[in-house]
Amino acid sequence: MVLAWDQGYKQIACDIDCEELVTILDRTDQDLVLHHPQVLVLKEIMTLMARDWRVTVNWVHRDGNAAADWLAKYGHSLLDPGVHVIRQPENELQLLLLKDSLVVS
Repeated sequence: MVLAWDQGYKQIACDIDCEELVTILDRTDQDLVLHHPQVLVLKEIMTLMARDWRVTVNWVHRDGNAAADWLAKYGHSLLDPGVHVIRQPENELQLLLLKDSLVVS
């Protein structure tokens, strides 16, 4: 979300395969957030979502989110932490993006 904000986007959609997270973010139930083990991360996400833009959060089945799984594993394999922008996806990622776009949710 930080990258999208910094790039000037005013409307984004986040597809997430964690149903619990989508529920928490949709309800904005502070009591639920305060007692969650990842309270600091959730507060940061909610602060980002409260900015002057439109963020929609959608639950997608894990089968329809293979590209995100690939990106997470790729990110963990990098020696340099931080933001990495992929301007030209590798062939494997391109195929996963195509597959994900064909999955009916």
